[in-house]
Amino acid sequence: MRSRQSDVETIVAFTFGWGDSAKEADATNSLINQGVDVITMHVDSPSTVLSTAESRGVYSIGFQSLAAQQFAPEYWISGIGFTLGDKLTWLASTVLDGTWEPIFLRCGIADGCMAMAPFGPKVPQEVQDQVLQVKTDIEAGNIVVFSGPVIDQDGNVKVAEGEVLTADLMSSVDWFVKGVTGSPK
Repeated sequence: MRSRQSDVETIVAFTFGWGDSAKEADATNSLINQGVDVITMHVDSPSTVLSTAESRGVYSIGFQSLAAQQFAPEYWISGIGFTLGDKLTWLASTVLDGTWEPIFLRCGIADGCMAMAPFGPKVPQEVQDQVLQVKTDIEAGNIVVFSGPVIDQDGNVKVAEGEVLTADLMSSVDWFVKGVTGSPK
């Protein structure tokens, strides 16, 4: 976000659970009460967070489900959802044919594991076009999302200019980037 608007701030709130609707609604309302104008989340079901934001007239970005916009029909921006069918079919086939081996699988849009949800009704066409162009550039390898310099919230260089935060290193990140308010610990 800061690549487009350098003064954007992200506020993180934890519920310390994956499926507690009451805590999710409380956290969403607390963020909105602090002036947050776009809400997103990482929970098992996005419905509570999205519907709470929608009821307060606050925009939302979904995560995990391509059908999540049903909970925010007016203030939905877009989102990312899992599309693991082909990967799970492949994985199941390795079990059935006896070739399965344990692996760590991290994959995204370019790998067919995730897809972008439709845009909401208030997202201008110009913004949609810009987002889709960035998506295309990422898929083509023209943009490396986690390339340096990456600075943490305390001003320390975590990924130097010319370096990339690799998938292996991403698993051990225990810090937030500049512009994020909250503590990762």
